[in-house]
Amino acid sequence: MSWGFEFNERFSLKKGIHFKLGRAGHILGSCFVQISLKDYSVVFSGDLGPKNTPILCEPDIPDPCDLLVLESTYGDSFHGDRTKRIKQLNNWVKF
Repeated sequence: MSWGFEFNERFSLKKGIHFKLGRAGHILGSCFVQISLKDYSVVFSGDLGPKNTPILCEPDIPDPCDLLVLESTYGDSFHGDRTKRIKQLNNWVKF
């Protein structure tokens, strides 16, 4: 059995426990989940995507939370200017 949920809608699991899904923008359909237990909130996401990607939706910004659990393979990397990277890629690819 499965259920579908809308992004950015709050759903109740039990009394005092709620969750909502936000767009992660990493791959098509990816999301993060924010779970609220009374006055405590946890956000979990496997990965977040960048802004301004041609085929992906913009990532949502989660509500403020008490604990953030996030995948961080490239957390210390700076990827530079997107326009520069596209030009560099065009120089490498031969048509």
